[in-house]
Amino acid sequence: MPRLYLDSNIISYLHHPEQYTGQEWYSCLRLIKEYIDDPANNMVVVYSPAHLMDVRRGFAKDKQRALDKLNFLSELTHNTCIVKDITWNEVRIERRDATAFFSRDGNQFEDFLAPNGRGINLLSVIEETGIFEKYKNIPLNYVAIAAEFAHLDMPLPRTKENPTLYSMMCDFVENMNDLFTNGHKLYKILRDRAKAETGIADQALSPENPLAAIDEQLKTTEIGRRMQQIMKQSFRLDPNNREEIVGSLFMDLDLFGLKKDKLSPGHGYMSVATDANHAFFASYCHLFVTQDTRTAAKAEAVYKYLDLDIKVFDVPKLAAWFNSF
Repeated sequence: MPRLYLDSNIISYLHHPEQYTGQEWYSCLRLIKEYIDDPANNMVVVYSPAHLMDVRRGFAKDKQRALDKLNFLSELTHNTCIVKDITWNEVRIERRDATAFFSRDGNQFEDFLAPNGRGINLLSVIEETGIFEKYKNIPLNYVAIAAEFAHLDMPLPRTKENPTLYSMMCDFVENMNDLFTNGHKLYKILRDRAKAETGIADQALSPENPLAAIDEQLKTTEIGRRMQQIMKQSFRLDPNNREEIVGSLFMDLDLFGLKKDKLSPGHGYMSVATDANHAFFASYCHLFVTQDTRTAAKAEAVYKYLDLDIKVFDVPKLAAWFNSF
């Protein structure tokens, strides 16, 4: 039974098709919705925590719109959720009411809003949900870390007191919460310099398997080898942890310039990370549908590198695929 993963924008298109009449692919939306809704087609549409994170970002602007979107998501997927059990490091499908995300009138969600009412208080998310719990016992050399980041004028009090990878993440987030969610300036600087300082050539991004080419080119420079070591030690600790591996590879592609995302107010580093999270959950499905060419290119490259057989479609391709049946 084919499993279909739609990114958040595709769900918005299906939710309010009347808002996209000017798009070339507008006529495809009705066919897609009808095919999905027909139980005879045995198409399983899933949602993931990544969809809920996307809804979170719009919650402060328009709570009712967010609720409406969750109701539509619930109906479209029949509350079929793909989730990761962090205790057992396994991904599974379960029935989970998407609208329950805003139980108690959304009060538990509002605890995570940034003080200015816009975006998410990322430090609260990290501390309260414990999503980086496993990093608490990974030690760091505080003196070396402080020296590396001295030019950024960024205090690292948690890391100094308790030098672990978790502490450093909290220090980073506390200093850069607004930058993460509104165009991460530090990330932009890093991305602009990464290719030049690591010797990554433009031609490395165009072959059939750009990640393999990037791996080879990183080995040719000292800073490239150091970056590889950091990425492997920090984000690829467990070869069976597909979430960390997909996320790391996805961000590598953006860092080194493959269809790099546009950083702007309201669209920062965390937007890129959320796209990577969608690509991870979609890697357990048969079809990943996105109209974002940047996300599509990165997802295809990651799936190719990991030898995962997932089709990446846009709206017209999905409609044509459905129509072929």
